[in-house]
Amino acid sequence: MVRVLLGRETLWAGPLSIGASTARILLNEPVSGTAACEQGPRMAAMRQVEIVINGQPYRSPPMAPYQLTARYTRPVESGGCNTGTRGVSIEQGFSLGGPNPIVAEGDGGFRVEITAP
Repeated sequence: MVRVLLGRETLWAGPLSIGASTARILLNEPVSGTAACEQGPRMAAMRQVEIVINGQPYRSPPMAPYQLTARYTRPVESGGCNTGTRGVSIEQGFSLGGPNPIVAEGDGGFRVEITAP
């Protein structure tokens, strides 16, 4: 189970099947509460959440068998049109096992929690 948070806001939560290959989720969604973009829907302000977990089982300790890449990108405040973005990302190796979740923390309250079943 993976949870992606920005402060107290859950950006995405759900199961990802993690194994020897790559698991990936990519979400593009309009930013709620913004005015419609006068330049049309193709220029609308969108936010993006991306999670990639690469399984690397051939690695031996102390190298982590999994690699997490997480990104969150949001538009600059600009009246509903996409005039630029701001983002934060995390790249971190990890190992699964044990009862405690894996927690990867980035800047600005960006955090990813991974819990094994």
